[in-house]
Amino acid sequence: MLNYKAAFVTAIMLALVGCHKQAKVPSYIEVQPTKPTKPMQPMPQPVEYINLTSDTLFRFNGSSSSDLLPAGRAKLDEIAQGLKARYVSIQSIELVGHTDRLGQAEYNYTLGMKRAKTVYDYLRSRGIPANIMSYKSAGENQPVTDGCPNVSPRASLIQCLQPDRRVSIGIQGNKR
Repeated sequence: MLNYKAAFVTAIMLALVGCHKQAKVPSYIEVQPTKPTKPMQPMPQPVEYINLTSDTLFRFNGSSSSDLLPAGRAKLDEIAQGLKARYVSIQSIELVGHTDRLGQAEYNYTLGMKRAKTVYDYLRSRGIPANIMSYKSAGENQPVTDGCPNVSPRASLIQCLQPDRRVSIGIQGNKR
């Protein structure tokens, strides 16, 4: 005697197997790698900072290339050569001019900018590409001294505030 129930189950199973083969459904789950939506950026390199005291670079209250002192020129030459020798590639160089608290804030901001621009021009003349360098001024806003509040006479105050007068160089790149 024919077992209709068994035949029905067999027919359904064959139909399912047939559909499975036609649809080519894998018997496992495939995982496709996803493509990033943004290109992957290299890890940022640490920034190396060099502080050049303004009194070594420039005459007091000076900022132009004619105000650069011989020791300042020698130090900038050393830095330019060191950049070429120590770095495989440089992403950016940021020059920041700083002043002490003496004088008006606007004057100090302008003086800091002029000092940073002079260092920028000097390094550019020594073969450092302009497109990786930028310059700005912090004016008197980032002192490294406490402001020397109890120092006098004026000559001693100027000497005490000397560390505030500087050009900072921040270099980001891949070292050798």
